[in-house]
Amino acid sequence: MSGGRFRHEDKYILDGIQAEILKKRARAIMRPDSHVRADGYYSIKSLYFDSIDNGCLFDSANGNDPRAKFRIRLYNNDTGMIRLEKKIKQRGLTLKKSAQISIEETAALVAGEPVALESIDNDVKKFLISEIYNRGLFPVMIVEYERLPFVYPTSDIRFTLDRRISYSTDVRSFPDTGRMTPVKAGSSFYIMELKWNDHVPDIVTEYLSVNTLQRSRFSKYYYCRSMTV
Repeated sequence: MSGGRFRHEDKYILDGIQAEILKKRARAIMRPDSHVRADGYYSIKSLYFDSIDNGCLFDSANGNDPRAKFRIRLYNNDTGMIRLEKKIKQRGLTLKKSAQISIEETAALVAGEPVALESIDNDVKKFLISEIYNRGLFPVMIVEYERLPFVYPTSDIRFTLDRRISYSTDVRSFPDTGRMTPVKAGSSFYIMELKWNDHVPDIVTEYLSVNTLQRSRFSKYYYCRSMTV
């Protein structure tokens, strides 16, 4: 299982000028994530699941606590490392349960076909797939974006900037990229995230201007899905 404990996850909406300033400040005290491309970013593509009554969507809209989202995710379009995830929000904290799944299992979940649970020896994977079926969840939305990630060298702190968010309801095209629609929020629209377990050092708070920014409950899934329902 990936993500064995609840973590803090604060989000902020930035314009292009703010993002450029914080990029430079982050580079002064943090190191880039090891999985980035030559330009410092990596791509993230997620296939989100929901129920017939859009329960996950409305939980996100209303800020219900606890709430959960189910998705299949891959990075840099690498189909050799596809992950099935359940992201839980509870009392202001975030827990992610995840397991690697095969391209064949991905295709079955996308098509709504059964996966042979008895042949799965990973308990987390079996639990997540079972929960999708038991809740009657099915794929509803692809969300794709680019992420600039940094890691604080002496702790578990991650700082990220997300840009170029796009979405598609052509869920059967996943994991390939179908016809994606860019989010019409301006070319200088960024989502900043700061994630940590226990403590954020003062130098991180000061360099990233955390105390001067307004926190947001922004959800990429909710934002994109609300444009189509």
